[in-house]
Amino acid sequence: MTRRISRLGLAWLACLSGTVTAHEVVLDMTMTPAAVLQLRYADGQPFAFEAYELYPGTADMPAQVGRTDAQGRLAFLPDGQADWRLKAFAADGHGLDRRLHIAPTGATAAASTAEAGLDHFARVILGLALILGGFGLYQRYRSKQRKSAP
Repeated sequence: MTRRISRLGLAWLACLSGTVTAHEVVLDMTMTPAAVLQLRYADGQPFAFEAYELYPGTADMPAQVGRTDAQGRLAFLPDGQADWRLKAFAADGHGLDRRLHIAPTGATAAASTAEAGLDHFARVILGLALILGGFGLYQRYRSKQRKSAP
């Protein structure tokens, strides 16, 4: 009887031994130049622990997704692809959707907001103008309603 149990036990262990390596994680490290991007809010605070998606060229499927680190950084290997699209977004609605061009040396040549057409000061003025303009239109609408009411 014990001989039968020991054979059954050995057979069982032999079956389980193949699954042991299925849970193993192997780490390989290669020292290659990577592109490191750092994101921050307009006030200088890092865009820390926020989600991002990185798309090669005009692809619909991201090549890399993740979260920025505590300093708002993310790193990736361009692998010869020069044009990239970065989408970064926070739960509160802040974020960006920017096209990047990675030079062959690994340096990024991203279009800054100023190059895209509006610097920070112009965006603040535009935002205030939109808010005040909307308030003015609302007041005009309300004054017309008061005049037409008996």
